[in-house]
Amino acid sequence: MDERHAEPGGPRPDMAADLIRLAAELATSRARLAHLVRSSPAVIYSLTADPPHRLTHVSENVAGGYGYTASQLLQVSGLTEAISVDEAAEAALAVR
Repeated sequence: MDERHAEPGGPRPDMAADLIRLAAELATSRARLAHLVRSSPAVIYSLTADPPHRLTHVSENVAGGYGYTASQLLQVSGLTEAISVDEAAEAALAVR
């Protein structure tokens, strides 16, 4: 029997230390990701797959180039509501 187990199939005594270590690793990874998103010159965003293609995330640097805060954009009902007709046409051409 593995001496780390109190009983077969039971919790390991060192489980708390593992959870603490994993929580610290997760916090470090999240901080690294947040730094990358904040320091990127590109606006990073994600959309729902189905129409009306709601924004689910927009990086905070959107305000510098587009005049909308991330919070404002996340409150609109669809992507076409958030951008002008000219911007929508430009975006459609860029995708092709």
